Amino acid sequence: MQTNPVWWAFIKQHKKETIALLVCSLLASYFALIVPLSIGKYLEIVFSAGGGKTKALQLLGIRLPENLVSFFIFFFCLLLIRFVFSWLHQYQAALLGERFVSQLRSQLFEQHLSQKQAGQQPHSAALLAYSNEAKNMQQWLVKGVIGLTKDLLFFAMALYVLYSLNAVLTITVLLSVIVFYLIQRQYHHSYKNVWEEKRKRQGSLFNQVSRSLLEEEAEASGESQKKYRAKETKLLNILRSYHFHKSFLRALNPLLLYVMLAIVMLILRWDAAKSSLTAGDVVAYLLVLMHLFPTLRNILKIEQIWLQGELAAKKFTRFDSPAQRGQARFSAPAKSGEIKSQY
Repeated sequence: MQTNPVWWAFIKQHKKETIALLVCSLLASYFALIVPLSIGKYLEIVFSAGGGKTKALQLLGIRLPENLVSFFIFFFCLLLIRFVFSWLHQYQAALLGERFVSQLRSQLFEQHLSQKQAGQQPHSAALLAYSNEAKNMQQWLVKGVIGLTKDLLFFAMALYVLYSLNAVLTITVLLSVIVFYLIQRQYHHSYKNVWEEKRKRQGSLFNQVSRSLLEEEAEASGESQKKYRAKETKLLNILRSYHFHKSFLRALNPLLLYVMLAIVMLILRWDAAKSSLTAGDVVAYLLVLMHLFPTLRNILKIEQIWLQGELAAKKFTRFDSPAQRGQARFSAPAKSGEIKSQY
């Protein structure tokens, strides 16, 4: 991870928008957590499953009367409020991410123009920064920074509720998540070179196509086809390794989470005689835990988003001097003829 990533300066410049987004994230997480607990309350009212869900709702400041009419009024209002805050959060995060990438692209474009005016033709592969890599940069901010903050807030609130219901099970869940995250982190760092090589090969192929089709002094058709096939073969070879590891990670996440769920259920079975959990407590606990799965998947795969973002950032920072690298600033557009040196 970079000591001074390019998104940090952007967030400092847009403090108000970031704070508003975090508040919206907190509210969205709060109402998202109430949903599974409210379902537990429904089961309690209909089947008299015990007071576990009521206790959990009270931890979040919610007290409902024991009748279905009040429950359904509360439930539909809850769904509407959750929808509004979820929509606002995703909309604000997307706009902030687009603005982040827009400023990066503008400053990079100025540098490429400066290079051209100095007689240095930019590499054709640099155009990737205006398309694929720009999307990775947006995901870095939206999912890797803002999304991670939202997920951690939701996870913290859920842990508070789960710990209040049963401390032993919740410590087991927390330790499992930490171990699973370290496994994913080590795996990503072990195969970081595959991700880097994939980008290198894509840029090389793009540059060959650009030289063959767009430049005036193009090579002979036969020579161009030979070079293209060679670069295409190298790209396909690295893509096999890339997709092997990427698909492995995608399949690994659900496996780890359901292993954690199995461990929790085993502990519940072994400790059933000594545990103070009622049937209602168990229902509430498992509902919240399974509702956490999407959040936990996001947290576990955060290393992949950060890795792709950092690799994409090289497209925007490769022209910096060593003193400038890592010290990005987001400022007003430069005056005519003035070239920024941040990127």
